[in-house]
Amino acid sequence: MMLDGMQGSKANGSSTGGGNEDPESSESVKDARVRKPPRHLSVIRHSVSTARLVRDCRAVLGKRGRAIELSRDHKPNCNAERLRIEKLGGSVYDGYLNGQLSVARALGDWHMKGSKGSACPLSAEPELQEAILTEEDEFLVIGCDGLWDVMSSQCAVTITRKELMLHNDPEKCSRELVREALKRNTCDNLTVVVVCFTPDPPPPIEIPRTRVRRSISLEGLHVLKGALDG
Repeated sequence: MMLDGMQGSKANGSSTGGGNEDPESSESVKDARVRKPPRHLSVIRHSVSTARLVRDCRAVLGKRGRAIELSRDHKPNCNAERLRIEKLGGSVYDGYLNGQLSVARALGDWHMKGSKGSACPLSAEPELQEAILTEEDEFLVIGCDGLWDVMSSQCAVTITRKELMLHNDPEKCSRELVREALKRNTCDNLTVVVVCFTPDPPPPIEIPRTRVRRSISLEGLHVLKGALDG
């Protein structure tokens, strides 16, 4: 489970053993009714990666050097989220839900959700994504918006793969991604987790050589050579 640190140690502590519990019954969440605890839970089981997410965390699969996004950011200006918000009577102003919140889904922010059971533009319903893992799937990068605001999914996968080939330590990879985001002057909280699917480092990627087709005739080459020789 990932929390982006907006609750400090209380938020991180609520993730211990809480994967199947009601998130709104957590004491740390009860004590933070006006704050914004995001959540991202990924489960790897029997070669299936399951991502359950709310808010603006993102899960990205590293597939032989390619970035495959397993989730979408819950931003109010996303077309699907905007339509849902407007259908429920809300609005999106300058990228903010009702001009106040930069996310379209969250577990907290009870002051914007109204009474229990009532329809509300701010949703706590998670999205569930599953991916069948293959031999090409090497690792998973999970990060909150502090990372993705300054780094593309492909960039994160490229950095992670390069680091794994050097030391094969996912924790060091996570720290390197945090350092890189700080170098890029991220303005938000940072939480990054790298999960490897195999005990071995990623193998080098072999780029096949392609035959360069000559687009000029032999006669033309002789003419060009003569002109260059003077």
